[in-house]
Amino acid sequence: MNMTSNLCFLPATELLHKKEISAREVLSAHLAQIERVNPKVNAIITLVAEQALDAADRMDMAFSKGNKNDVADLLEWEYNQPK
Repeated sequence: MNMTSNLCFLPATELLHKKEISAREVLSAHLAQIERVNPKVNAIITLVAEQALDAADRMDMAFSKGNKNDVADLLEWEYNQPK
């Protein structure tokens, strides 16, 4: 298993806070895992990868500013979006 695959099983929060990895990299690892596994398990009905990647980019921008309030606001905003 390579590092990208391993990201799906690591606590990414710590890596994000240490700026060892970006939110986009974490999400990309998960999207790759979905691509590998979902054909067998058929668990994902609607995948909105582009929207998720856009949100990851916004998260990375908030992290780069170093403002934890921006990150918290973005997380709350993303969580509360209509499904």
